[in-house]
Amino acid sequence: SISEADYDDPEKNRLVTDFLRLYDCCPITDRGAALVLSHKDRVTHPDQAIKFLAHSTCEDTRPFEKRMLFENYPQEEPLYLACRELFSDPILSRQGWTRAKLLKTGILEFHNAIGPLILLSLIEAGFISHENIVQNFSSFDLERVNPSGGLLSGHPLSATFPSLLHFCRLRLIGQASPHVDSALIHSIWGLRDRISVSVFGI
Repeated sequence: SISEADYDDPEKNRLVTDFLRLYDCCPITDRGAALVLSHKDRVTHPDQAIKFLAHSTCEDTRPFEKRMLFENYPQEEPLYLACRELFSDPILSRQGWTRAKLLKTGILEFHNAIGPLILLSLIEAGFISHENIVQNFSSFDLERVNPSGGLLSGHPLSATFPSLLHFCRLRLIGQASPHVDSALIHSIWGLRDRISVSVFGI
């Protein structure tokens, strides 16, 4: 455990980069993070394993100045295109995974820095219609959106993909609340022009 004295001790809590010290950096998210993928027959603790169900990526090839115009919104947004492809995945379709099922039994982790972007992500991912936004958003169950805190708790301390996957895994195997049976993780890199969307289950 780390005490307040340890945190204030410059020798124990050395500077890593700029304003980040050792105890500000999470081993789950910073540098040494790794994801281990394995066939289900080789998993030694099946009760702690989760399934990788589907994945989609999209790159925004529009000139940067046109991305802020919101023309043909949300149909030209990379998150919209990635989710359209994701939920067309035959594996998800055969298992009955839809947006409605995810909302009912799962959680959504969006890569967002400020609160209003969560609303845009919900619209672009197809979970909320951009028509009657206020009514749709006010009736939405936000407890299932970013239960980890996402980027709202500060980047890069807690919002990289491995960290979001870690938080989702704890909820999928019942070690954190809410206990769910599916999780969608949205991640962004670059100037918000490259995104990935992945779905995990148990």
